[in-house]
Amino acid sequence: MADYFQEARNYAIKQFGNEYAVDQRSIVDEEDFFSFVCHTKAFLETGDFSKMTVGQGYTFIVKRDNRIIPFGSGLSFEQARATLEKWLAAEIRIKKYKREFDPAKRYDIQITRINKRWVIIDKLLKFEIAYTIPEIVGDSIFRIPKKYNSKILEERLTGLPVTFCDIKDRLSLIDELLVADACEFDLVEHREKNFAKYTVKATEEDLKPIW
Repeated sequence: MADYFQEARNYAIKQFGNEYAVDQRSIVDEEDFFSFVCHTKAFLETGDFSKMTVGQGYTFIVKRDNRIIPFGSGLSFEQARATLEKWLAAEIRIKKYKREFDPAKRYDIQITRINKRWVIIDKLLKFEIAYTIPEIVGDSIFRIPKKYNSKILEERLTGLPVTFCDIKDRLSLIDELLVADACEFDLVEHREKNFAKYTVKATEEDLKPIW
């Protein structure tokens, strides 16, 4: 039987350092999850709020696969749990259609067939997907994110296959595209590229937008 409290302690030390510990008062041990909050040992020992680190919320260990998923302090326990349950339900639906899907990986979505063009556009706009363009300032190259608009999406969807890269809320977008039967698509594991930061070392590829 897994020792989830020990896993939580190990996580606190690995993630934040030896000066952190699990607040035992925060522990919620349920059938599917073990959740906890990490604080500085100084705060736990003294109750002095000046020694408390701001920003760390509930962290969940998913018992079915021992994944650790942290949330920020902006969410209550109930909100964090509801969000996690929504994500896990979406994962189950996605895996029915995309057996290769691994929630721990980052994916690009490559659309290969369009069933409902405007549904696709509405979904992509809803999740505020973005592309990046290179901007040259002096000798430096900065990559600036830009949100898609409907005109650019319409133009991109005229030529298939079309790929949208490294989408932030990819889980919800993939789920909604499948539920709506909006298109056929492949999941392509995202590969991070190292682009030149200075024009002197730039290639043609470094000066292209990333769609």
